Amino acid sequence: MENYYSLEENPGISLKNIKISPNSYVVLDAPDVVESLLSIKTDKVAKVTLKLPNIHCASCLWLLENLYKFQEGIISSRVNFMKKEAVISFDPNIMSLKQVAQLLAAVGYPPELNLGTINAEETGMSPASKKMLYRLGVAGFAFGNIMLMSFPDYLHIDEHASDVALRAFPYMNFVLAVPMVFYSGWDYLDSAWKGIKSRHLNMDVPISLGFLALFFRSAYEVFAGVGTGYFDSLAGLIFFLLIGKWFQDRTYRKIAFDRDYRSYFPIWANKMVDGEEVPTALNQLTKDDIILVRNGEMVPSDGQLIEGKGLIDYSFVTGESEPVKVDKGEKVYAGGYQQGPAIQIALLTDVSQSYLTNLWNNDAFVKEKERPASALSDVVGRRFTYVILMIAFLTLFYWLPRDWSLAIYAFTSVLIVACPCAISLSIPFTLGNVLSVLGRNRIYLKNTMVIEDLAEINHIVFDKTGTLTQKGLHFSERKRLTPYQKRMVKTLVLQSNHPISRLLQQEMDVTPFGRITDYQEVLGYGVKGIVDGHQVEVVSGAFEGEQTGTQIRIDGQVVGSFLTIDKLRPKVKELFADLRQKYKLSLISGDNDSAKGLMSELFAKAGSMYYEQKPEDKLNFIEELKRQGDKVMMVGDGLNDAGALKMADVGVVLTEEGNNFTPASDLILSVNKLPKLADILTLSQKSIKVIYKAYLFALIYNIIGLSFAVRGLLSPVIAAILMPLSSITVVLIGVILSTLLLKKMDFSQNNDTNHQTRV
Repeated sequence: MENYYSLEENPGISLKNIKISPNSYVVLDAPDVVESLLSIKTDKVAKVTLKLPNIHCASCLWLLENLYKFQEGIISSRVNFMKKEAVISFDPNIMSLKQVAQLLAAVGYPPELNLGTINAEETGMSPASKKMLYRLGVAGFAFGNIMLMSFPDYLHIDEHASDVALRAFPYMNFVLAVPMVFYSGWDYLDSAWKGIKSRHLNMDVPISLGFLALFFRSAYEVFAGVGTGYFDSLAGLIFFLLIGKWFQDRTYRKIAFDRDYRSYFPIWANKMVDGEEVPTALNQLTKDDIILVRNGEMVPSDGQLIEGKGLIDYSFVTGESEPVKVDKGEKVYAGGYQQGPAIQIALLTDVSQSYLTNLWNNDAFVKEKERPASALSDVVGRRFTYVILMIAFLTLFYWLPRDWSLAIYAFTSVLIVACPCAISLSIPFTLGNVLSVLGRNRIYLKNTMVIEDLAEINHIVFDKTGTLTQKGLHFSERKRLTPYQKRMVKTLVLQSNHPISRLLQQEMDVTPFGRITDYQEVLGYGVKGIVDGHQVEVVSGAFEGEQTGTQIRIDGQVVGSFLTIDKLRPKVKELFADLRQKYKLSLISGDNDSAKGLMSELFAKAGSMYYEQKPEDKLNFIEELKRQGDKVMMVGDGLNDAGALKMADVGVVLTEEGNNFTPASDLILSVNKLPKLADILTLSQKSIKVIYKAYLFALIYNIIGLSFAVRGLLSPVIAAILMPLSSITVVLIGVILSTLLLKKMDFSQNNDTNHQTRV
């Protein structure tokens, strides 16, 4: 298919060479409608999420996710197969939203615009689902009546019987077949035609050929007076295909709903209640709540800045790295990161987990690599249509000289029975079920590809601070802070989300000052700013003697110092006892080696522990491991190790009532779920085995089905029943086996004894 879409040989899909009605999607000329649909718009990038009901196979995904290769102005597009949605980024200086919608419609994927339910939870029936039921109803009516009027054939009644009504039955079948083919089967025909026009042979092409071959062959027999046709087979074919499609759509929506609304995105925001901060889970934030966003924290939902000065990094949303200044009263978009002192925001909308998940899957953070299970699915999805068309036409040409009727029969059966869906669906359904269940238990994965990556891990690298250990503070007895100094220090550390800053916030039992200026946070060094006219710093430095700790400086003078005291998190020793048997383990920490004795209990080799490492050292360490051929997982807190997390094959961030989410991570894990890390890795490996079992079933099904079809031994009606049945069977294999795995390993929250969300 890559060659089929060769940009050198073909001009590709373009608004210039595709006929588009100028009156289509005129509603998107209205600025207020466009604003309600766009999730964000800057001078260079606009982003929209569109519902595309016609998405149904792997080749659809390939075309939609490669739109940027064919159309100038499209920056990127990412498809959610189960929800039938596409998140499209485009350049508003080159294309309008109306032109994006027209382009999608022209290539066979018209977006469904339901302006009355924008941003609403999709719990009702969509227009596309209603239309599907109408088409299914017409097909069912036609199928029942055509079968009834085909009884003379089944009972071998003489076709030359004198009964006028009896002789009229074939013509009545033709009348019923017309709306059945051109209304009930229209989605297949329309998709196939648009695919051919855009040089994209999707799976609807062979199915549509099967429809038309049976229809025109039957019409010829009836009007030529040489037979009664195959209208009963045609009716059964369309009816059972639509039933299978309806069932698959229902299953898609169920899994997608679980992922977006029942799963738990395990990060918190600091909600302001009567002037006090209350860590609150994202799914419990609502419109008009006021939240505090510190330096480096993410804005979880669109809001209005009500206090402080915003310097928002929207690279997570748009890919643009230049921070945007936001003044009081201006709008702040979800997904932006504050780069400066803490600000307060009044939320304009509820938090959308599905929107945050889509942002997390931004192309800028995708780790491109070869995944064997996905690679096999992609190859099958791209090439399958061509192979089936070749087999079908060879079958037709073989049987034509021998038996023309059997040739049409076998030709149609081959086109219908062969289906790549069993392979294409095994990954989204099996791994989608795993994602949904884990998400409801505070283990949140970016996408299904992460499970494939987890299955290949052989080396795990841990950060120490905030990951394996919990910290306490030990202050120097030589210098004690005055209440005034404590107020300045608390004002400074309130701007930071670092674990040490959070400990200091709890330690300083005083009221902070209201303002801070020139705030800076340097990774691996500390924080500083101007408070009440004084330069205040909390930075790495000497403690007492030669020990390395943290110093508190005011106007350049050291007024206090402290050490952090480490203790292991609960059940970490048991976790490492499991991990040591299967994986290489390394520790890489920015702290000194004061906890070396504690860490030696966990790591078998002294050489696997590295201390006083800067963020760039961590990144280089991961890069070197990968160069040696290791598949690396990095487990950290997401604050000083974003680069290492992105470099690793899988980046895991631990969170504990904090907003330390980084888009470079692949898995967010509540700290109380850390002991389940070994089980997560085992589950990933077993889930991939389930997928290969589904692949084996799909292979056997297609071989057996085709072997009967090419010999003319398989009725098109039976083929129409078998085709969706094979897909449904794969769904059941994947969902049932993965559910049994999940129950056996028990990831339920009932086992969490040390977690309580404060609201």
